[in-house]
Amino acid sequence: MRIVSRRSLILTLSLAILICGSLLTGCVSGRFEPSGWDGITLSDDTLYACSDGKFLALNLSEKTIRDFTPVDEDSGSSSLFGCGGSSAPQLTSFAAPVVSGSLLYASTYIGEVYALDTKTGAKKWDYITNHQIVGSPAIAGNALIIASGDKIYKLDAQKGVPLWDKPFDASGKIWCTPVISDSIIYFGTLGHKVYAVDLETGENKWEKGFSGAIASTPLIVDDTLYIGTLNNQFYALDITEEGRTRWEFETDNWVWTQALFHEGTIFFGSFGGSVYALDASSGEMKTQWGNPYPTESGDRIRARPAIVGDVLLIGSQDDHVYGLNLEDGMQAWRPIAFDDDIMADPYVSGTTVYFLDKDSKVHAVNGEKGVEIWPQPVELNQD
Repeated sequence: MRIVSRRSLILTLSLAILICGSLLTGCVSGRFEPSGWDGITLSDDTLYACSDGKFLALNLSEKTIRDFTPVDEDSGSSSLFGCGGSSAPQLTSFAAPVVSGSLLYASTYIGEVYALDTKTGAKKWDYITNHQIVGSPAIAGNALIIASGDKIYKLDAQKGVPLWDKPFDASGKIWCTPVISDSIIYFGTLGHKVYAVDLETGENKWEKGFSGAIASTPLIVDDTLYIGTLNNQFYALDITEEGRTRWEFETDNWVWTQALFHEGTIFFGSFGGSVYALDASSGEMKTQWGNPYPTESGDRIRARPAIVGDVLLIGSQDDHVYGLNLEDGMQAWRPIAFDDDIMADPYVSGTTVYFLDKDSKVHAVNGEKGVEIWPQPVELNQD
């Protein structure tokens, strides 16, 4: 009989509560209304989002919204998670869509992958993995890489057909977005491992074990992979030596967010509400910062940091965006209050940073000045 440690059990329950809290927004009037933590991407003045059960396109110039949600003839009328009701199923997504050429690639939590025409919204193809998808797709030439359940799939980006004989099997579920560098796919798992998989063949190049689960997306800079764990640790790994640890740093809480590299410094946030600035080569706190920056409430930080000019922007689940001076970690401007949690990664275009909050509102912020550009945020799910 397999014995599960108390620590592992607590971690499993905590993850289940966190993700179910985002999924199970309730059965309202007999209808289930699923909502992930959403995601956004920008292409040709159009912001694409997976929000509140829909795939949407927001024209930033005209402030018009198109619904790209695919409708399958065989989808039936019952809701995805059995709450009943007569409305068509809504899609639940935790991942930002990806645009390549004329196609938008989007996925759902229950394992559906779609390729949609960015001009018409027409579905070009779909692929069903039958396993949960949390991270975004990754593009590599004519290939689309999908992490689903404990597997990695390589699909033809134009046709949606598998390009490997079988998907790659990992130990533990994959909740990050795979990262591709020099024809190698890098990702971590809740099974406490980081993998390097050959893009062409799907063979395991190397794997490295850790003491904690990994949900964050790797960051690769030159020959170093930076990643955080749900065991309060952050690592720098040498990808030329099968993931040899170059340094490790203890944090105040879980690290789920993807880190950001800028001029020799690694920036990331923690679930303890702290913002870290580490020397990329040594793993030591940046001298000018002294200590991590504590957000006002100490609430969780899941969204990736963003940089505009000399300002580091941090979106938090305390409903605020913080602007910090890159050099010393002091506030560059007063925190901006939103209506709900910020869990999705922001998107940067010039000096403008776009945030999507859990209330399905898009905020455009001038990153240098710390002011909202639009007088009112755009609500994606307008009736």
